[in-house]
Amino acid sequence: MCVISGLLVNMPTMATTAIASCIFSAEIVLSIITLSINGVVLNSLVHNRKVKSKHFNMLLVKMTFDSSFLLGTIVYSGSVLLNLAGIINRPNILFFTGNVVESLEAAVGALHLFLSLDRLCAMKRPVEYETISAKIQKVTVLFIAATFIICFVLYGVTRDSQQIDAKHLFSHFVNVHVQVDVHIVTFCVFLLSLLASVKFSVEYKRYLNTRVVSTTATDVNKVKKINRVVLHLLVSEFLLLIVPNTVEIVLKKIFDGNEVHRYGPINHPLIVVYTTLSAIVFCAIFPKK
Repeated sequence: MCVISGLLVNMPTMATTAIASCIFSAEIVLSIITLSINGVVLNSLVHNRKVKSKHFNMLLVKMTFDSSFLLGTIVYSGSVLLNLAGIINRPNILFFTGNVVESLEAAVGALHLFLSLDRLCAMKRPVEYETISAKIQKVTVLFIAATFIICFVLYGVTRDSQQIDAKHLFSHFVNVHVQVDVHIVTFCVFLLSLLASVKFSVEYKRYLNTRVVSTTATDVNKVKKINRVVLHLLVSEFLLLIVPNTVEIVLKKIFDGNEVHRYGPINHPLIVVYTTLSAIVFCAIFPKK
């Protein structure tokens, strides 16, 4: 009877651990698959003359960012799984690796915003596009780096020292109010990105109807190809990033932050799925070597 009672008491914890393990295992598998797909696409972009173009440079920035995020995900998710299995118990490792991933997450919306701006410039200012695009790329990299550093330091200095049983998530270590504030700012950037994407969609329809005289047929095809990618990313961003981020913010305002993340993170797995879908779209559209 004592054994049965003990099992019944521990069932919620066991279920939580099992679900969390499945989520983080899936993240690792998806991350490895996505990194492989990105490798194929990057190889095409770098070595295949048919796809070499200034129009692909921002996608190179995105894929480089995605790959960095996925590598961080593999390390963080692996640390969580080892912690759940009782193999290691290193809170500092969980916090550090989780901080890297969480800080990178904060820049996802900005990356898509700059990607949409880059596409708008390609259609509206084709003659000056190469110069403008180079500036957008530099600003994008600097903005991502600044966002990462600010969030990383912010999470570090506001780390929650309160003891929580069975800590295995980054969210268990951070100040929930700080995390919510960061997510709200990220959400606002997502909205700006969405508005830019809507503007891009409108301009893209005009672009299809009226070809720019100064743009060669080859460039037109490349612009159309990149624009199709961005349209796919727009839909994925709305469904997988904006909606879940909104839900998470609302839940954290209503419930305790640790209760919201009882079974694992909300946004992070969906961002991994988003990067996987992005990689699949890239691979499907770009010709192989």
